[in-house]
Amino acid sequence: SQLDEAWFGCGRAHQQLGEVTLALQDFAEAHKRRKDGRYSACLGMCSSVKSEHAWAIVHYQRAIEEEFSSPELYNNLGKSWRDNLGNNAKAVAPLREATRIRPNLSIAWHNLGMVYHALGNLPEAISCANEALAGDAPRVPMFVNKCMYLWFQKNPGYQDEIQAVM
Repeated sequence: SQLDEAWFGCGRAHQQLGEVTLALQDFAEAHKRRKDGRYSACLGMCSSVKSEHAWAIVHYQRAIEEEFSSPELYNNLGKSWRDNLGNNAKAVAPLREATRIRPNLSIAWHNLGMVYHALGNLPEAISCANEALAGDAPRVPMFVNKCMYLWFQKNPGYQDEIQAVM
């Protein structure tokens, strides 16, 4: 209906203005009127911004159940699992799904690399770092992480590889 879309529009406006608490209220009102995965996804984003990762996970998973999904949503779900009490094992599947949907999504590869590093899988972390750097938006932290993973791995020639990354 037009009313729930109006609430959603207000929520987006508040979100863009950085008024996260007001945006949460608007998205919740829109969702109460109509179960729409977009509304749930926005509730998840607002919860993430407030570092309420357990709530963010609930909202992101509900968005998927309501048949809304995007690579960004799966990336955000994985990031919330990682940031929520460091549950790296549960972060793998949504981050993998984000990279399956959009193979060049640098941020998802970056987050997945950090997850694999935390899980002690340096070869997979390095592989993810390579994908992040080859993707749509390589950033300085992605270069730094690749160098760190190479340094931790200490394979022969790792210093040359680090220099090549620089």
